Amino acid sequence: MKTYRVLIVDDEALTRRAIRRLLSSERDMEVIGECEDGEHALETVRTGSVDVLFLDVRMPRKDGFQVLEELASGSLPLVVFVTAYQEFAVRAFEFNSIDYLLKPFDRTRFQRTLARIRERLQTERQAEESASVKEILRYLRSGARSSLCIPVKQRRKVLLIRQETIDWIEAADNYMILHCAKHEHMIRKTMRELEGILDQGRFARIHRSMLVNVDRIESFEPNPEGDYTVMLNTGRQLTLSRNYRDRVFGLLVRK
Repeated sequence: MKTYRVLIVDDEALTRRAIRRLLSSERDMEVIGECEDGEHALETVRTGSVDVLFLDVRMPRKDGFQVLEELASGSLPLVVFVTAYQEFAVRAFEFNSIDYLLKPFDRTRFQRTLARIRERLQTERQAEESASVKEILRYLRSGARSSLCIPVKQRRKVLLIRQETIDWIEAADNYMILHCAKHEHMIRKTMRELEGILDQGRFARIHRSMLVNVDRIESFEPNPEGDYTVMLNTGRQLTLSRNYRDRVFGLLVRK
């Protein structure tokens, strides 16, 4: 069974608990977190993989509309607005939200919302799978196989991330985050799985939860503890653990 990741955003703890309780018996809905303001919601959606967003309108720091305006369109999850104010409905649907829940709502009304969510997710999943196959075939037929890529699945497409464009990689629970210049891409793989498909002449483990593209390394600075501060040519500073030092230095010497 496909499980969808849900984020609940509301400044009222009572509403957050009510939504979590209603979702607790839904086997295909996994609540990955709660946020009580727009700033926290923005950060969580950007750094995590969220399929469904239950979003309040009026909140401290950033309201629900500001959150959506600052998110890139390609990374938007399905949005259900949850609010006590009916006057925001028209603007809510301008953001292509799938539903507009007026507080207070009961289980029957909530189930109608879930039905809409499942129908839309199923439709998007089928379209996504079709688009993914076509995009991968186009890539393979282009003759560009010499440039090794990592496929990153998004809502409506599959991005092919060229390995040479990756600066560094870090582990985050069951995911790996690819840092590419100003962009970040999250894939559901373990460190061991990702190491198995990376170019071993280009990437080296510098920490138990971190890999680096050695072509990006500009300098090293030894620390009193025996580790090194690694400066990348992007300006990013990382830590090289002493346990992985020889592997990194060996790669650099061979280059």
